[in-house]
Amino acid sequence: MGTRVSYPVEVKQKAVEMRLAGVSMKEIMQKLNIKNKTQVQTWVRWRRRDPMDALFDKKGNQEASPLIIYLQGCGWGWTKQDTYAFLPQLAEFVKEGYTVASVQYRGSGDAVFPAQLQDVKTAVCFLKANAAAYNIDPHNIGVWGDSSGGHLALLLGLTEGLKEFDGDREYVHISSRVQAIAD
Repeated sequence: MGTRVSYPVEVKQKAVEMRLAGVSMKEIMQKLNIKNKTQVQTWVRWRRRDPMDALFDKKGNQEASPLIIYLQGCGWGWTKQDTYAFLPQLAEFVKEGYTVASVQYRGSGDAVFPAQLQDVKTAVCFLKANAAAYNIDPHNIGVWGDSSGGHLALLLGLTEGLKEFDGDREYVHISSRVQAIAD
């Protein structure tokens, strides 16, 4: 199968173009110095799918994909949270086969802590409960945030299983545990 390596976008695009033109996998791997056949197959598969399928559960995409939850920072409410600010950057993850959700949470001016953490936990549990509808792999979820969003991502991981941070939320029977956290 080979080791997973990160390749420049240009190499990925060229590999996909060559494969769609009927060039053999062996020839693509030799010409572009690609070590992992599976990566090329993944690039081709994601190139052929409609990126909106994951959102709208179209019949063209029945595969569950890993989920990245993004938490936009807002200085705990000192500034307005702009959940659309990083869409261009987040779209790059979608091109690589991930589903991305940008989650909004209440600022400290709207509700006192731990309401913000409870909002994030509720969002995680909602996405897990509805994973089939959104083609999400509920066992392959990562959370990433910046500024106060990064703090909440860390708190999500550090408070798993501590009932005092769950609050009175929907989906309380579903764990808010995730597999990866980045700040």
